[in-house]
Amino acid sequence: MGVSPYRGIVSPAYVIQRLRNAKNLPRYMHFLLRTPFFASEAERWSYGITSDQWSLRPEEFKCIYFLLPPPPEQTAIVRFLDYMDRRIRRAIRARQRRINLLEEYKQSLIHQVVTGKCEVKRVRDETGVVRLELIPRPPESMKDSGIQWLGQVPAHWEVVEVRRHYTVQLGKMLQTRPNDSNDVQVPYLKAQHIQWFAVRITDLPRMWASPRDIQQFGITAGDLLVCEGGEGGRCGMVGEIPKGLIIQNALHRVRPRDRSRNAYLQYILRVIATTGWFEALNSKATIAHFTSEKFSALRIPFPSPDEQTAIVEYLDAQTTRIDAAIAATRREIELLREYRTRLIADVVTGKVDVREIAALLPEEPPEEDVALIGSDEINDSETAEDDSAAEALSVEEVGP
Repeated sequence: MGVSPYRGIVSPAYVIQRLRNAKNLPRYMHFLLRTPFFASEAERWSYGITSDQWSLRPEEFKCIYFLLPPPPEQTAIVRFLDYMDRRIRRAIRARQRRINLLEEYKQSLIHQVVTGKCEVKRVRDETGVVRLELIPRPPESMKDSGIQWLGQVPAHWEVVEVRRHYTVQLGKMLQTRPNDSNDVQVPYLKAQHIQWFAVRITDLPRMWASPRDIQQFGITAGDLLVCEGGEGGRCGMVGEIPKGLIIQNALHRVRPRDRSRNAYLQYILRVIATTGWFEALNSKATIAHFTSEKFSALRIPFPSPDEQTAIVEYLDAQTTRIDAAIAATRREIELLREYRTRLIADVVTGKVDVREIAALLPEEPPEEDVALIGSDEINDSETAEDDSAAEALSVEEVGP
């Protein structure tokens, strides 16, 4: 629920309420009705089977008690909260921009390294410590790869099909009942368990499988699992796993044939995904499929195993640092949102008196407010409500 700045109509799924006394401020109600304690009270008066399908009847909504300070104090509260809300939203958007830049930098770094545009060298400093450094390659050391998404690669690198250095095994078709007395139920992974650079092994479904199936479709630590359907090409490395775990036929299991590194191939697949090449490669008649044939025939840049090891070590270290910075920034955003929620709750309930502070706040141009409408941080549920005012509950004024 929220105050609508628009004039129009709503569908039967929404209710319009108006304050009976025109001296009371709808904007004050806008803040009050979004506080956690009012949400809890609204839930208490709602009915339904599950929380995401509860209904709050208008006649019951009007039975809820709420705080209503004098109009002058409502004005001070609204002035203060609008002022603070603008600044918190700016701080959140700045941190979202930082996250976006860090993500872009990480993808650019991975692309430059795994495609050979920059060389990872082991350098010993004056103290004798060996560290990895990134050095741009001179143009004369590069050659045309013949691959549209790749461009040039180092002259001494190969450009080969995946099948030359890796085995690709598609998973088992779902079996809902035993076919033989030796069949047993085993946990299995499907596409939804695979995220980029991660494999989730909690809440696993189970299917029937034979001892031969378990051997053929089983996975071990170090295997690379690649999505065949959905977001074809999305992949993650397997860490510790429960015994007897297999994969469904929405996944490929990849293992190196020689000294090749699965971790290097994982980075390569991520680069291919960011270029949009998987979308062009996969069939999209219904659901995109990255078939075993397409995967095995996929041509990739292929440095020596030692170079692969250096590349993986360097990228693992750098992306860990970048991911830590992103996680810290996301935590800052969470704290800012928590602070905003707590501040609004304390002010609208009178725990914090803002009348004197509000009177001292500087005036801000109206166009600044307009510019801020709908421009809050990404993935902010409150923004989604504000940006969808034509669909949201229009609460111009609410009466007891």
